[in-house]
Amino acid sequence: MNTNPQNSNNDKNGINLEVFFPAVPRPYTDQHVSPSETIGQLLQKVLRAFELTNEGSEYSLRYENTILANLSETLATIAQGRHNLKLTLAKQIISGGGKT
Repeated sequence: MNTNPQNSNNDKNGINLEVFFPAVPRPYTDQHVSPSETIGQLLQKVLRAFELTNEGSEYSLRYENTILANLSETLATIAQGRHNLKLTLAKQIISGGGKT
């Protein structure tokens, strides 16, 4: 997965981000993510980068095996001052009105 070359945030305090998705051999990477970016904003950006939609599936980001369910939480809160952050994109299949 290519890095995000069009990120206009050159903030030296940006977060070096990697998002892994087991179905794709290379992670989504962005070396200058704004700490004020929310989980919801990042999730949408990552889904676009991996060319995924939420049709028939539900995706979430995880940090250290914890689902990041609060979509308004910022990356700064997750990173807690660290400049490198590794997340995983997880997929849940939705069938028969429930999640499996």
